[in-house]
Amino acid sequence: MLGPSLHILFLYILNTLAAGAHAALKRRNARFRDHGDERRRSIASVFAIITGKTALFVLAFPVLRAIVLAHETWSPALVACAHLCAQVLMVTYLFDMTYRHVNAILWVHHTLTLSACLFFLHVTGPSAPGPARLWLTVPMLFLGLGVGLTDLGGDVAVLTYYLAPPSAGAAYVIRMCARYLMLGRATQWVLVLSVLFRGEWHALGLGNAAVGIMGVVLLTWGAAELEEIYAILGMSQKLRLRTLANAGRTENGAEPKS
Repeated sequence: MLGPSLHILFLYILNTLAAGAHAALKRRNARFRDHGDERRRSIASVFAIITGKTALFVLAFPVLRAIVLAHETWSPALVACAHLCAQVLMVTYLFDMTYRHVNAILWVHHTLTLSACLFFLHVTGPSAPGPARLWLTVPMLFLGLGVGLTDLGGDVAVLTYYLAPPSAGAAYVIRMCARYLMLGRATQWVLVLSVLFRGEWHALGLGNAAVGIMGVVLLTWGAAELEEIYAILGMSQKLRLRTLANAGRTENGAEPKS
């Protein structure tokens, strides 16, 4: 488990990366300079968030491998690794909430995720890897595959949309990011549903209320993922239309918009 000093160090690294990205983009990217201060901070923070998510996937890989290979037992080291992933995610989300202005929906999402991480850290431990495997299998699929790997496609799409000059190539990159999200989400949900249908989680003895809450959380998470895919596809369409409009303005002798 990360100690408090390492939590602070990781948060410092994320802030330093974002500040460095902000300074570099302000000097070298004309489109970045066209955005307002709040938008600039939001764009710069994506570079730090990508770093946090990449670290999350790398740390989660041994746990994901055990899940995919359907290992019936976990070692204490795997549980400790899952705990480390939860802490990395918590620090990354805290950075996201404090470095830039986030809307109410994202604030609630991050707060609920932080609460869930604290809950799983409380009810599981390396000294009892059997129950920990039952508790952590599904959350680790969402953290490792969903947040750690698949979400990177959305981050690349956002950077392309706000930093690249409007062009058919940029619109194509964003569309490919949306397809990457679709593939990643589909893989994630196939694994999640296969775990749930095996029914091993019944051994946890959850009541009807807890099962109902789990169902609502899964549905809400799935809806949020679908909304993200549609948002990325919308970015691609907007950029394509902007490119066509600029081409028309150029033909008419007008200055194209950035």
